[in-house]
Amino acid sequence: MSLVFIIAAVITGFVAASLCFFQTTRKTYPGFGYWTAGVGVIAVGYLLIGIRGQIPFWISILSNMLFPLGMVLHLDGIRRFFGLSPASKWWYTLPAVVAGGIIVFYCVWDEPVLRGCVISVSLVAVHWTMAALLFSGDLPYKSVFRRTIAFLLVTGAALILARAIWMISDTGFLLFRSPGEFVFFTLFILIHLGENLSMVMLNAERVEDELLEAEAGLSQTVARLEEALARQKIAEKSLRESEERYKTFFDTSRDAVFISTTTGQFVDFNDVALEMLGYSPNDRQEVMTKSTFSFYVRPEDREIHVAAVSRMGFLKDYPVDLRKKDGTIIHSLVTTVAKKDSSGNVVGFQGTFRDITELKKADDALRESEERYRLIFNNAPLGIMHFDSSGVIVDFNERFSRIIGAERNAILGFNMLERVKDPMMLEAVQQCLNSGSGYFEGDYLSVTGNKSTPVRALYSRIDSDDGRFLGAIGLFEDISERRKAQRQLQEREQMLASILSASPIGIALTNVERKLIWVNDSWLRIFGFERYDECVGRSTEMLYPSKEEFIRLGKIIQSALVESRVIDAEAKMVRKDGTVFDAHVRLNPVDPTDENKGYISALEDISEKIRTNREREQLKNQLFQAQKAEAIGTLAGGIAHDFNNLLTIILGYSEILLQETDENTLAHEDLQKIVQSAQNGSDLIQRLLMLSKRAETHPIFLDLNRQIRETMALWSRSIPKTIWVELSLDDNLGLVRADPAQIDQILMNLANNAEESMENGGKLTVTTSMVTLDDEFCRRHPEMSPGNFALLTVSDTGRGMDEETQERMFDPFFTIKGWDSRKGKGLGLPVVLGIVQQHGGCIECLSEVGKGTVFRIYLPIFETQPSPEQEISPTMPAKGTETILLADDEVLVRDLGSRFLTKSGYRVLTAANGREALAIYKEHRSNISLVILDLIMPEMDGAQCLNELVKIDPHVRVIVSSGHSDSERLKDVHFESIKAFVKKPYDVKQFLSVVRSVLDAE
Repeated sequence: MSLVFIIAAVITGFVAASLCFFQTTRKTYPGFGYWTAGVGVIAVGYLLIGIRGQIPFWISILSNMLFPLGMVLHLDGIRRFFGLSPASKWWYTLPAVVAGGIIVFYCVWDEPVLRGCVISVSLVAVHWTMAALLFSGDLPYKSVFRRTIAFLLVTGAALILARAIWMISDTGFLLFRSPGEFVFFTLFILIHLGENLSMVMLNAERVEDELLEAEAGLSQTVARLEEALARQKIAEKSLRESEERYKTFFDTSRDAVFISTTTGQFVDFNDVALEMLGYSPNDRQEVMTKSTFSFYVRPEDREIHVAAVSRMGFLKDYPVDLRKKDGTIIHSLVTTVAKKDSSGNVVGFQGTFRDITELKKADDALRESEERYRLIFNNAPLGIMHFDSSGVIVDFNERFSRIIGAERNAILGFNMLERVKDPMMLEAVQQCLNSGSGYFEGDYLSVTGNKSTPVRALYSRIDSDDGRFLGAIGLFEDISERRKAQRQLQEREQMLASILSASPIGIALTNVERKLIWVNDSWLRIFGFERYDECVGRSTEMLYPSKEEFIRLGKIIQSALVESRVIDAEAKMVRKDGTVFDAHVRLNPVDPTDENKGYISALEDISEKIRTNREREQLKNQLFQAQKAEAIGTLAGGIAHDFNNLLTIILGYSEILLQETDENTLAHEDLQKIVQSAQNGSDLIQRLLMLSKRAETHPIFLDLNRQIRETMALWSRSIPKTIWVELSLDDNLGLVRADPAQIDQILMNLANNAEESMENGGKLTVTTSMVTLDDEFCRRHPEMSPGNFALLTVSDTGRGMDEETQERMFDPFFTIKGWDSRKGKGLGLPVVLGIVQQHGGCIECLSEVGKGTVFRIYLPIFETQPSPEQEISPTMPAKGTETILLADDEVLVRDLGSRFLTKSGYRVLTAANGREALAIYKEHRSNISLVILDLIMPEMDGAQCLNELVKIDPHVRVIVSSGHSDSERLKDVHFESIKAFVKKPYDVKQFLSVVRSVLDAE
């Protein structure tokens, strides 16, 4: 019993699971629902059988009624699933056979449990047969109902009889091994008899009903046969027409149509199939021998194709790549229908191939285009949005969302025509709708993002081919950075404009025709214009003093442009008032790649610069001259001492011989020539010392006009009559402090040079005037200071000098080429320069070849004359008896001086150097009245000896003797002890007079 219960539980679970699929599968699999319902009812019956004895008897009896009902539903579900007719005989034949076999099995098997199971299975088989007989055939609904009622009554009576027999029989159990066997067996017999009786009754009723219906249906049968014949004729006609339509479709279809076997062998195909596969109509027989599958590029497509068509009977638009005759591959869509026989077996295929190669290319291109569009759309630097014909935003990119500062869900569905608050933005949208495009630029306050952003928006209307409005595209650009850049650019432009305006350099913009387009204030100032309209638009030719200069600079510009270099040139230019000035021009193309954009030029007035450079060159030349003069002075100072010592010896002994020689003799005359030559040598040394500004001067407050008149009167007597001397002297000229002899030297040297330059005669003009030197003049001559000066001008009408000669005219020993060099030693102008500078003045020279030369000499003027100075005038030498110490390193000079002094009655002590002189003075201090010291001596020079003498005797009287005045050596000596200065070579009378004057002085 437990086994039956387990089986019933398992079936119940299976039925419950099956019922879950009832609703979802009843349309796809017809009859499945009936089958599952029948199985469920039968399972309940088994469950009730399994628990008999534990439930009331009447419930157990009802279990037998559930089996036929479950069998009805179960069998009808199977019939519907397989599409079988209700009159199939095997439905009730098979269960009867199974019941008979079970009964035989029951008789030979002794196991009680199995026998009980056999009885149950037999009962089921009997009920199955009963249900098949009960509902088989084409019985009307009423007959089925009656049979069911009769079945239930007979079955119920049989069950009651079986129960009664069970209760009254004492021996009934002897045939069975248990009471259960008796109950099941009795129930089986009674139910079977009841079912058979019911079947007989129902079949008799069915025969009677069929006889009544047969008579009425005979006439209908004849009518139906006639009607069927007519329908057959119509069907045949329709079949012929269908075949004709199929043939027309087969031949005229634009797709490749084919019929094949299940193995793929071609049965038929149209010409389009040949053309699509790359064959000609003549290749039809060749193609007929091939399989449709041989054209498949991928073998797996064949298996998928056949399996799908075989399973479903139809496959539409399956993508397949086919290989043509020439090996090229085409893309196609195949639609296939399975052909089946009357039994439902697949016997072949028919279908179409459609070449979609070009379509696929177009589709791929469209897809790539859409991908590119989407890529551009999503990654565009501009915000892009699209709204439809109603103004609703349907798409936009991420950049647009960032610009307006709103989330995607807030933007989608936003209506541009209804919700935009900015009137200017709304006007741009309306303009787009009306005219096809709209533009907005400004600060836009987003409604969705509540963010104000400087944007530039461009709207473009979208219309269909037939003119219908589809919507619009909006491009948004965040111009925050651009505005910032514009502000910075404006600031830079303003700054540049300020710089250009404030620049001291004139800046101009010209076009390719060299016409002015723009100039700055400095440019106007340089050229003397007051307003822009005076010059802008006019040719730059007006800025040049001549057309030749304009053309010259134009050639320089073109040459520089060809060589791709900056134009850097100097030119003469003219101001508005006509004054010509020197200018430096620097010019560049505005765009080096396009000359048509014009040029920008920077112009600078370099007149002052050129003048400054010229002055600088003059200063350099003056410095160079000074350095050369210094070098010569050093040389002259070095040789003056020794040379004057020689001249002193020559002149001294010559004068002694002249005193001892008769004037009327030839020897006296020769001695005079020797004296004259020695004096000329002394004069040459004096000139060298003047050149180096080392000569001793004796400046006095001098009337320059009187000195000029005396000197020129003397000079004019010795010049040719072809030279005319003209004096033009300012009577109001003040006094100058100068050495008269050196002023004479200046006049004589300049006059002699003028005479040499005027070989064929001419005019020499000497003028004086008082001038006031300003700061500008002093900048050109740094050695000068502003103030009143006497201007001495010496000009001639001679041959003049070129620039090279002017640069070297102050060089010592330089003579002008072509002039008679035998007349001079090349020291005239250098000596003039040295004297002028020694007197605190300066000199300028202006000369032009063929026109003459002008020298201008500036000397300081003193407004008031100081008290006159006492000067020592040489007198006849007086004799004396005092003791004099003479110190000189030259033996001949020392002996000569000792001889002069001794001859004049003096007692003389001599020393060869300062140290020896100091020792002698210490020894004979009380007897020595005067010391004569040579400045340049070995071991101890005169200046050092003088300082030591002062230490011994502060009141010592000293006369300094030298070939030139050396202020450097005397700058640290005790000047109060120096009573006089004697210049070598000695003039005997002057020498003795100075000695006597110092000895006689208090």
